[in-house]
Amino acid sequence: MARLNLYPMPPQIRQIPRKWRPGHPPVNLGETLEELMLTLELFKILDVESQEYWGGDAMRKRLEQRIEQLKNV
Repeated sequence: MARLNLYPMPPQIRQIPRKWRPGHPPVNLGETLEELMLTLELFKILDVESQEYWGGDAMRKRLEQRIEQLKNV
């Protein structure tokens, strides 16, 4: 199982105004269907600001699309 790199935004990053915040670290979405589903569930329980930090709706849609691709294989 791959290590999932998805967590709430660190407090020191929250203190920086959005305009100057650094980008998030690389996201490991996982390689198996189970890992992708876990990543999506973890993403959904993040607070809104952390979700935006990790890519917001675009990230959620990317995860959902990848899950659908693997389900159809």
